[in-house]
Order: sequence, then structure tokens, then C-alpha cells
Amino acid sequence: ELLGDLSRRDGCFVSGQVSHHFHNPDDARLANSALARLRAAPPAALGDRAITSIIDVQSGVETSAAGQRSSVALPRSNVLVINLQDHARICIRPSGTEPKLKLYFDACVTMQDNESFADARTRALTILKEIQQQALPLLHLPYTDA
Repeated sequence: ELLGDLSRRDGCFVSGQVSHHFHNPDDARLANSALARLRAAPPAALGDRAITSIIDVQSGVETSAAGQRSSVALPRSNVLVINLQDHARICIRPSGTEPKLKLYFDACVTMQDNESFADARTRALTILKEIQQQALPLLHLPYTDA
């Protein structure tokens, strides 16, 4: 009940994670290549959702959709954070110990006045699944429901 109250006040948040495993240990470089391609040619949208900014933690720079750049005070790491409209985001990083690329997803929906917490959560999970399905092709990786 308390979670429903908080979600009504602050939004209903859901999170998920997908790991893309490379079969050959030498293919760990493919994770870095996928991030390099994304840095070199960032998209303006993910499906129907506009990208509002991209944080490149490696360079310490956040670039808005309008091209404005600002510094971010985070420890340097090979991570990209893609902020999407409607309070959704994707964090992408290679694993430091295995040949895989890790993607973390967040989505948030504003609860309608008469909407139950369960219905809002279902709606947010639907958005999360859409974002997951759209993100992997962006990196030229196949979608796996894992």
C-alpha cells in the first residue's frame, strides 16, 4: 500500500537488466566496439521516444538533444547513459570480468487518478520491454528475452 502511495506521488518506477553474452572470450572487444559505434553516431530517438541526452561517463560529458554539452562529476568508466523522454533511461557498459555487454533499463509512468498500482506497474513494464527490444538493435545485437 505504501509503495502505491509513493508511486502515486513520485511515479511508478520499474527497472530491468539484459546481458548480451559473447560466445568467444576474445569477443569481449565487440562490447567496446558497440559502445564506440554508439558514441560516434548517437541516435536522436529510440523507437518513438526522443533521446533527451546522452551521458558519456568515460569522457565525463553529458550532451543534450540540442547539442549542449556539460560536464558530469562521475568517476571515469566505459559507460553510456541514454536518457529518453518520459523518464526512461538505458545504462550500457561492458562487463569487467566476462565477455558480455550489460544494459540496465529504467522506466517511470505517472499514475492516473483512478489507476491502481498494479495497472500502473503493468504499463511501466510494457514500456520497459519496448525499450529493451529497441535498444539491442541499436547496438547491432540480437534481442534475447533473458
